[in-house]
This record gives sequence, C-alpha cells and structure tokens, in this order.
Amino acid sequence: MCLKFIRCSYDDIENLRTIYNLMKTDHDNKEPKLIISCYGGAKYFTMNEDLENEFLRGMAEAATTSGTWILTTGLNSGVSKFIGEGIARFILSTDHPKKTTMIGLTKWGTLTEKTRAILKLESEQIHLNQLTHRSDLDIEDTDIESLQSNHTHFILIDNGRNSGYSADSDRSDFVKLILESKTNRCFAVTIIVEGGIHTTEVIFNDLTEKRSVIIIQGSGKMADLIAKLMEITSDKTQQST
Repeated sequence: MCLKFIRCSYDDIENLRTIYNLMKTDHDNKEPKLIISCYGGAKYFTMNEDLENEFLRGMAEAATTSGTWILTTGLNSGVSKFIGEGIARFILSTDHPKKTTMIGLTKWGTLTEKTRAILKLESEQIHLNQLTHRSDLDIEDTDIESLQSNHTHFILIDNGRNSGYSADSDRSDFVKLILESKTNRCFAVTIIVEGGIHTTEVIFNDLTEKRSVIIIQGSGKMADLIAKLMEITSDKTQQST
C-alpha cells in the first residue's frame, strides 16, 4: 500500500506549522472540520463483539465524512491497528467506498530498525526542504512496531533517540495548532479505547485544553476504570444533592 510520511523534529511552533501546511497541501489546501484522536491500548486487546462492531461502524462513518482527520500513533499494534484495520474493513464492505485521512503520529525511535531503514532509503531520494523529507512508499514490514498500513499519512518525530516512550505532548500540540490556525470552526475530540497508565496523559492534555474526551466503557483496563470512577462520582454527587 502507498503511504506518505514526514520525518521531522519538533523544535518549535514553526516546525508544527510547516507540517500542518504540508498536510493541507495534500488535501487541496482544505482545512479539517473534525479531528478525532484515537488512543489507549498499545498492545493486543479484545472487546465484546457487539461493542466492537458498533464502535467501528461509527468510526468508519466519521472517518469517511468530508473534512475528518483521524489521528493515532500509527503503529501496527494496539488501538491504532484496531482502528486502522477496522475502519478499512467497514469501508470495503460498503457499496461506495470513500477516501479517509488517517494520520499516524509517533516517535521515529519507536519504529523497528527494519522500518527505519526502509524509510531512510526513501527519504534519501526526495527532499522537500531542510526540515522534512516526504515520500510515497510501499511497505510490507509486519513487525509489531512498524507502521499500520491502512493509515494514509505518518508524522514521525525524530528526537535523536532510537527508543523510549512516545509522550503525548506532540499530538496535543499538533491538535492545538490546527484548532488555532483554523479560519473556519474546527472541532477536536479524543476517544479512549482500553489503555494503560500513559493514557492518563492523553486525557489530561485534552481536558486541560478543554477538548472533549470520550471513554469507551467495555473496552477494558484504563477506559473501564475511568468509566467506573465516573459512575461512582456521579452517584455520590446525586446522593449529596
């Protein structure tokens, strides 16, 4: 499958702006109307079949709506794989498949050595400017930390390290820039599916910026824990009134 990627650093706001402008150029200079960040579990997980089908059907409808950008880590594991494969499956089952914009944003160092080697080879052939390299590529690497092939674009943040946890600040800053850059109104929402301790950083960043967060109860782990805490808090609030 043909993918598009940008490898860059996040030194300042101008780098973010350059990335966003490149994304707009690839969309006929049209800005997004809705940004859906899908985050949570980084590894394999399962959920109830009915819940899974209902959730993916809704995600597919949203993803195929004009002006919607889906944002995940883009890795071939966990929620990003679940979302990428699920949306693609539902789109293929329709009579009139539509295009989607699915963006994977992750650290360059989280990719496997094999994947980095493939991307390096591609980026040596095409130069856009001193900040970024961009190319279309055909990638067949199925390693667990490689790129999820149903995504259409990848933003790979290179901080000079070949390992380490990929913090959420990059995604949060990117979404914030888009919302502040909009000439027309744009909405942003984050959907939490399963997840672990690092998922709380995603939720914290969005709530701090007053962006909506949806918790998928029944998807497991952190999502279920937060949903349960919300129920308990709600019950106590009602009792006190």
